[in-house]
Amino acid sequence: MKIPEGTMKPTRTLFMLASEKELRFFENDGVGKGIYQIDDDKIADDLPPGYSDREGLEQAAPGQAVSGFEPPTAIADVTRDAAARDAIRHLEKVWASGRFDRIILTAEPQLLGDLRAHLPEALAGAIYAELPKDLVHVPTDDLAKHFSKTIDL
Repeated sequence: MKIPEGTMKPTRTLFMLASEKELRFFENDGVGKGIYQIDDDKIADDLPPGYSDREGLEQAAPGQAVSGFEPPTAIADVTRDAAARDAIRHLEKVWASGRFDRIILTAEPQLLGDLRAHLPEALAGAIYAELPKDLVHVPTDDLAKHFSKTIDL
């Protein structure tokens, strides 16, 4: 049976470009349709409770020395993990629209690893490709060349 021309549904791709501070979401509606931005947001920059960006102090008995100590996990790791969790929450909201068939993630390598670690199964199965690059600040018109080996835009 031959499928009539023009009746095939185009594959709709959702792109999430993430950094520790920003998110940008783009869409592609099929080959030859290009890529266009559909949403952007800032990542919450609050540290989880119990963390500070300053060294802690240990209080000694009166008249004795006070010394600083390092937190058990580096602040950069905690901040990146919190950013990944926030980014995944945003991704889940956009994906829930049901408009997309697949997802392409881009982020610097360490953040990309944290994003992977927090992906729920439903989203993990929709991942088509990952690019270990921070493309958040790349102008929209220049994005196609970064995805040229991954997808036909």
